[in-house]
Amino acid sequence: MLGIVHKPFSGKTWSCVRGHGVYYNGTKMDAPPADFEAKDALFITGFPYRSEDLTIAFFSCADEVLTVDCGIRHNGSATLDTAQLSYGWCQVFWKSDLQLYDIAVGLLFMQENGCIVTNSEGGAYDMFHDRTMVARLPKVHPVLCIIVAKHYH
Repeated sequence: MLGIVHKPFSGKTWSCVRGHGVYYNGTKMDAPPADFEAKDALFITGFPYRSEDLTIAFFSCADEVLTVDCGIRHNGSATLDTAQLSYGWCQVFWKSDLQLYDIAVGLLFMQENGCIVTNSEGGAYDMFHDRTMVARLPKVHPVLCIIVAKHYH
């Protein structure tokens, strides 16, 4: 299985072949560090613009996340967000109503580098059925998963 993401404006390219690691501009990236605490993490998300029914859950969740972390960013591309998470440029990603084209390659990158990907309740994420994805480096997720589960029930 092969995945490639290219950001033409900046010339950045992420790539991965299952079993051979994640590459950034041709250089193999090490798996991200596993020792981030929630208070030191950068959270990446996106607004639920296709889902009015999740607006209150999203903003109440974001409000609570702001009390436990260093920051929340919205970059506008789940594909780039998950690629960046796969090697530790950010430490947590959560978003609802992702499309397969948004996250399929990112799932490969994250699995290859040991990130953990769940649904809003902490179970295994199913890209065909789950509405919300929570992806993380190991020590950050337990805190976010509790927060997300509380707001996205």
